[in-house]
Amino acid sequence: MNYDAIIVGGGPAGTAAGLALSKFNLSVCLIDKCLFPRSKVCAGIITEKTIRILKKILPEFDFCNYYNLNKISLFSQSNAECVFPIKYPLTLVDRERFDYELLTACKNAGVHILEGTTFSQFIPSQNTLILNDGTELSYGILVAADGIFSPIRKALGIADIQKGFCIQNIINKSQCSLPLVNLDKVCFDFAHIAFGYNWILPNERNIIIGTGVLAENETYRHALTEHQKLCDHLGISDSTNRKGAFLPIGDIAKQSEHPYENIILVGDAAGFVNPITGEGIYYALLSGYYAGIAYQQDKLHYRSTYLTLFSSFTNTIQEVAKLSKNFYNDKMVNNLIFQLKSCPDYISNICDNVFSLENLSYQEFFLELTELFQ
Repeated sequence: MNYDAIIVGGGPAGTAAGLALSKFNLSVCLIDKCLFPRSKVCAGIITEKTIRILKKILPEFDFCNYYNLNKISLFSQSNAECVFPIKYPLTLVDRERFDYELLTACKNAGVHILEGTTFSQFIPSQNTLILNDGTELSYGILVAADGIFSPIRKALGIADIQKGFCIQNIINKSQCSLPLVNLDKVCFDFAHIAFGYNWILPNERNIIIGTGVLAENETYRHALTEHQKLCDHLGISDSTNRKGAFLPIGDIAKQSEHPYENIILVGDAAGFVNPITGEGIYYALLSGYYAGIAYQQDKLHYRSTYLTLFSSFTNTIQEVAKLSKNFYNDKMVNNLIFQLKSCPDYISNICDNVFSLENLSYQEFFLELTELFQ
């Protein structure tokens, strides 16, 4: 079977690429090893910039039925709590539903979807994927959106990327105590996790309790211990719905290491994530979107065009990765929360302009803080 484009991976990066490429009347095939809907370890936080890029990809996507909150709570080591409103609400999606809706949109756009499908051979020199059932697929371009442990990346001989770790419990609201059921804010606790944080947040059906470590050299066992302490504190004894996953932390895959101009990596497979917040859905959708723009501009030099178009975002990720070492030092983030707890308007503005919109760069944010605390 011959396709203009094959996408490996059906998460937000893969479906965004499928939707973007389908606009050019191409024959597009998307394959994923899972059957959808499928669960995904993810807090599911959608920022305003993410909504804006998704509306470019899929204008008719409806966020109205998703859960929105416009209040954030930050905790520091001294147990100081900073609560503040935000102008642009955080949309909290159930990833099982969200990913399925995007995959369905791909299918409706004419993308050929192969769920529960894996490949036994990848022969990039022949533009060929051979599926486990022996079916041979050929492609003009290939988009690898196959996650943090990308088999495509490995087969291309691209060096592995550094990984963080997260673990979370998903508790149905019907099984939660009233304080959790009535939770009206997104809570982040920076008190106990080096290079990471705990989170507690609601979506339309569940309460999500998680712990993330955004550095490879930190001990994952420590994260597990602290996550258990958090669950015990909240009275969550059932670990049935507890799952862990590895995640990118800002180490960008060196796509120029392979010789094939018709193959690109997007999303987690490429290491695209915010190294301070761990936000990955935005970069997944954004990189998938640019997979379409690159094809439109120069399909003969697809990878080079894609990397050039996406270079400003890649540079941002790498700059933020360097700054994360300052942000997650022993005292920085906790001092920040303690000192700003009496300035809710200021920190609200920071969240809107740095995290939700990226109108203000992280470098500018750090310089502003330095001046503020001098």
